[in-house]
Amino acid sequence: RIEAAGKVLIDLTTVSFLDSAGVRLLDALVGDLNDHGKPTRLVVGETGAARMTLQLCAFREDVLATDLDRAAADIGG
Repeated sequence: RIEAAGKVLIDLTTVSFLDSAGVRLLDALVGDLNDHGKPTRLVVGETGAARMTLQLCAFREDVLATDLDRAAADIGG
């Protein structure tokens, strides 16, 4: 249940492949969390498959973070 979620960090730094289905899932999840006022960050590192794919898809840059500590600080964790 999204209503029960707090701040959400999703670590994608070890993801080696992200296709359009994964991007759609992340987009829907981030959108639903945003609609419910739940701060969310996707940790994608400085380089890598997840960052490259999300940037190619023009994914929301405001939810992308380079490292877990920075992401947690961004959302007040």
